[in-house]
Amino acid sequence: MSGSISSEPLSELLQQDRHQDNQLQQKQTQQQEQYHHNLNHSLMAPQPIGSEQKELFSSFCRRSDFYAMQQNFPLGLSFVSAAKGTFLQFLSQEQDSGLQLVHLLLACAEAVAKEDYMLARRYILHLNRVVSALGDSMQRVAACFTEALSARLAATLTTKPSTSSSTTTPPTPFSPFSTNTLEVLKIYQIVYQACPNIKFAHFTANQAIFEAFEAEKRVHVIDLDILQGYQEPAFMQALAARPGGAPFLRITGVGSSIESVRETGRCLAELAHSLHIPFEFHPVGEQLKDLKPHMFNRRVGEVLAVNSVNRLHRVPSNSLGNLLAMIRDQVPNIVTLVEQEASHNGPYFLGRFLEALHYYSAIFDPLDATFPPESAQRAKVEQYIFPPEIRNIVACEGPQRGMKGWRNGGR
Repeated sequence: MSGSISSEPLSELLQQDRHQDNQLQQKQTQQQEQYHHNLNHSLMAPQPIGSEQKELFSSFCRRSDFYAMQQNFPLGLSFVSAAKGTFLQFLSQEQDSGLQLVHLLLACAEAVAKEDYMLARRYILHLNRVVSALGDSMQRVAACFTEALSARLAATLTTKPSTSSSTTTPPTPFSPFSTNTLEVLKIYQIVYQACPNIKFAHFTANQAIFEAFEAEKRVHVIDLDILQGYQEPAFMQALAARPGGAPFLRITGVGSSIESVRETGRCLAELAHSLHIPFEFHPVGEQLKDLKPHMFNRRVGEVLAVNSVNRLHRVPSNSLGNLLAMIRDQVPNIVTLVEQEASHNGPYFLGRFLEALHYYSAIFDPLDATFPPESAQRAKVEQYIFPPEIRNIVACEGPQRGMKGWRNGGR
């Protein structure tokens, strides 16, 4: 009697446990199927990921801060065979979204390079859903590159990007700016305040010119892109503090707008007067490709320096050699040349895309650290300066691409 009483509840407990185990197993199976369904849908069911794209992704991670992020936040990437191919699966629930965007951008660029335009379009549609021009720095960079890839794809589907220079009408020199030059100068002031690399470039160039002018009485600086003259005040202050007094300083400022160059000269003249520096300013309103030797207005007895910061990469390739030869013929005592460390004019689209993605990711970081996400100043910089540059690198071919960049011996 007692045995039948004790066995009955035990049997019921075993049945309940077995039933709960079956329910849990069914629930896990359903969750797993739903996870794979959502994953394939979110990634637009991409085709097999090639070894070249994997290598590009690894290269990007090795060459930037994303490598450190990868060490701290392992992706848990796994390439799993499926009926329609090999699909990239993100197994970690807390993987970094920036690295996902990098992967998607590189996968899309590889599809474009392989002329798989249907796959590229699917990647672009997905990117347009996940990027944001108001997100963090990587989100904003991804938004710019997504727009550039869309522009390249649209141009490709209508007519292939031009790689021939034999056109009846020469291409218009690349310029990311509108005709409102004063507004552009204000935007550049924001960039100057936010990006330490520009200030460092000015500091090192000023130091080299100052040392070359030591003990000289009459000095002449040709600035090939004077903008608002941000580089000159620190240099002029150093000259004013020189033992024995400041030399006679003449600056030739070059810019595309003669009005803005003259305004810059007026401001520098006021500064020179306050520092008691004998000063003269000579404005030149020309594109660099159109400069002529007589525009520099050289004078006997002057020590000459030629300064160019982040400017020569915008000069058309067929004009750059003549410009450098003309500068050489001026026999300057020193030439200070600062250019971005990037190869934006390589012959291969995929390599050029990777270089640009790495470069502009680094450029956007200080903006993210300096300005809040909703900053109107930041929006101006990210809308009017960088997107046209990125679009020119990604979407244009041949003489239409004005952005070059310099690598190693090019500086």
